[in-house]
Amino acid sequence: MIYCIIPLKSKRKVKLRLSSVLNLDERIKLTLYMLEDILEVLQSSKIIKKLFIVTPDKDFSEFFKGYKNVEVLKEERDEGVNLAVRKANKVCMEDNAIGSLVIPSDIPLISEKELKIIEDFLEGVIISPSLRLDGTNLLLRIPPNSIPTYYDNNSFYNHLNASLKKKISTKIFLSRNLCLDIDSIEDVKEFLSIKVDKKSYHYLSRILGREIV
Repeated sequence: MIYCIIPLKSKRKVKLRLSSVLNLDERIKLTLYMLEDILEVLQSSKIIKKLFIVTPDKDFSEFFKGYKNVEVLKEERDEGVNLAVRKANKVCMEDNAIGSLVIPSDIPLISEKELKIIEDFLEGVIISPSLRLDGTNLLLRIPPNSIPTYYDNNSFYNHLNASLKKKISTKIFLSRNLCLDIDSIEDVKEFLSIKVDKKSYHYLSRILGREIV
């Protein structure tokens, strides 16, 4: 069984790089719509048995109550992605999960197609880079503690390097859907140019529309 981990910042820190076009309330709503898009896909997967949302913000907990097999792990404070993943990964190990799948909260284009490909290669380490090839937008580790995490520090290279150094079976998964995280204004423009039936897409196109495209 695979456990999925989604780190989530506190409300006041979500999508700060979009603050020139979205106010705080709009950034919070965008974050939640992206999470809805992601959770809808993840909950259709046959391999994901449990999903952890790791956040220091207690206000987010209410949002996830309607989702099956989703558990919120509360952090004492916002100490970064690596500590959030480590907290959830400890539970994965205690529950004897065969692997952990770490994804960010801002890749709304993820689809069942990507999950099906992952299902066919359940071994070692699978890494999907961000569009700029510096971040990691999907990290599957079997077992969950096979390599450390290196988020916020050229993570794609560091995850790849750590896996290869340990001589673990390592695969790079290149997918446009996974590469595009909604973090900057350029990302929003790219996202809105694709025209997809996603809640986050409809929300952004409604409040921004032609102003940004």
